[in-house]
Amino acid sequence: MKAWRQRPDMPEIQAYAVFLHIPRTGGTTMRHVMEANLPLEQIVGIYGPDIEVPEQVIQRLHQPTRDALKIVRGHIPYGIHKHLSWAQCFYFSLVRNPIERVWSLWHYTHRHKNHHLYDELQKLETIQAALEAQVSAEFNDGMCRQLSGIDGTFAQEPYVYGVYPYGETETVYETAMGHIDARRISVGATEHFGAFLSMFCDFMDFPNRKFKKSNAGPAFDPSKLSAGDRQAIEYYNRNDLKLWRAVKAVCE
Repeated sequence: MKAWRQRPDMPEIQAYAVFLHIPRTGGTTMRHVMEANLPLEQIVGIYGPDIEVPEQVIQRLHQPTRDALKIVRGHIPYGIHKHLSWAQCFYFSLVRNPIERVWSLWHYTHRHKNHHLYDELQKLETIQAALEAQVSAEFNDGMCRQLSGIDGTFAQEPYVYGVYPYGETETVYETAMGHIDARRISVGATEHFGAFLSMFCDFMDFPNRKFKKSNAGPAFDPSKLSAGDRQAIEYYNRNDLKLWRAVKAVCE
């Protein structure tokens, strides 16, 4: 089984990685594996309000700290390599069935009062209502947007989008797939997490490969997903569905 689509060649020089953590795909579990193998000063995470200005996070680091980095991770889009001094940089990410991912993201935001969409989503009773209200680009082909890097970062407030308006994501999909096919990003499927992790650890030369699921929400229950919710997810994430199916087909 191939663990990911477009696996990078194993470099002879020191491996440096950017992990594009797409929400609700298994990224927190990956984070714990990274921390079990590297000192924290060799990892920088970009989350919360910082994701709107990832380049400033790197620029704020003292030079010795920046020189020691081996992994940059976070809810950031493709492109952070432009602000790093690494001679060679490889991107990695995980994608998930968009129906399950959006369902999980919906439930996650409802459980966490500090989430930037919490207050707004309390006003919307269904996933379908949230998607049709266009509350956030995270619910509209969010995986393609993040992997493409051409749409900017996810705004940390509702109803604010990047370059590409809600629903207009064909170019974002094509760019994301272009990065993958050109071997700029190696992408695995959450459904084959163990294989992806094994390959990532080979690349980074990590000896500790044990993992325990972290930050996992309730298991996806298709019986609790209404027909309207499913149709809305499929419509507003049709390019994410194409991307996920392409990656998953290679993983299998």
